[in-house]
Amino acid sequence: MLVQIEYYDDDSLTNLVSILSMKPDKVIFIYDKEVTERKSIELIFKTCKMHLNDLRHEMYAVDSESLGEVCDLMKRIIPQNDECVVDLTGGIGLMAIGGYKIAKERGLKMIYADIRNNRLIDVDKECIICPTENITLVDYLSAKGAYLIGNSHIEPNRDDFDYLNKMCKFIFKDLSAWSETCRYMQLTMAGEKGFEVFNKESIKFNQQTITPDRKLLEYCETLRLIKHLRIGEDISFKFTSALAKQYLTNYGVWLEIFVYIEALKLDGVTDVRLGAMIDWDANDGVEQVGSEIDVVLCKDSSPIFISCKLREPDIAAINEIVINTKRIGGNKGKGILVTFSNIKSSKIATYQRAKEMGIRVLDKSDILSKDFGVRLSKTIDSLKN
Repeated sequence: MLVQIEYYDDDSLTNLVSILSMKPDKVIFIYDKEVTERKSIELIFKTCKMHLNDLRHEMYAVDSESLGEVCDLMKRIIPQNDECVVDLTGGIGLMAIGGYKIAKERGLKMIYADIRNNRLIDVDKECIICPTENITLVDYLSAKGAYLIGNSHIEPNRDDFDYLNKMCKFIFKDLSAWSETCRYMQLTMAGEKGFEVFNKESIKFNQQTITPDRKLLEYCETLRLIKHLRIGEDISFKFTSALAKQYLTNYGVWLEIFVYIEALKLDGVTDVRLGAMIDWDANDGVEQVGSEIDVVLCKDSSPIFISCKLREPDIAAINEIVINTKRIGGNKGKGILVTFSNIKSSKIATYQRAKEMGIRVLDKSDILSKDFGVRLSKTIDSLKN
């Protein structure tokens, strides 16, 4: 029976990658009870069990600042187990040092998860044991006691990408026309469960006259987002699907769709989600959305959180990205702000705040470029450095 000695680390990725890549029969967690709650370890084990059904575990507490205590525990554990392997990837204080010292004395295999290069290494032989397993958003959330409720937006099929991308670019040419048209559809469809739209050509709301853009409506029909369009004193048409209705009555979703589609095209990117809704307490018996992430993906097992703002972002938007990235991904969580504004040149304070917090920024000039996908890919890769 293969037994993996694992030094608990606050960074979920460190423990998850090593265990899921090595696939032991049993994992022994060593932790500092003054720093770590047993519940945190149970969550890591529960997450690993989702992939390794027969996995067993034990837990032992030590003073992580006492090398002698760490070594003494190792000496007691090793004789009680058949085949032990010691993971030196994580831990706090002197845990890994004690692990190395005793493992070296006893001739035990020592491993290290080289997460950046996606490989599990045999420390003594300096050779690759195997590629590391990919960690998903669901794994990260499970390890934090949270779970993915679902998506706030309908995720499009790949067959939809071409016409949705065309619609995005059409909207980006004239945001004011899109704002007026979207508002018209929102007001007309408020409380309506069907797909039929019928209203006066211009409507009044809060002493404002709202008139949808004719060219935009006609383009929607060309792309088959709507059908049976009639424009006169009244306007009528029908949404062609639930997806079309949801997207055309949501002002900011088109930038999220644009980023989502481009992210799915990138090499090495996995687990791409649109409008991921997260419940932070999976065990309280109440399903409640605590956070919604516009676009989230994983690259080399690191979660990347992308906030999309069709309007001008502020400092609060930057802080929100930081909170979500740290809460889910810890030190491995990274954030990107994609905004349809000239933030790099006109909102110096907000842009500077983003840079200080380690948030990468893509703005209007990047979105309207011919190589947005390349720029997004380079931005994601830069977060690994």
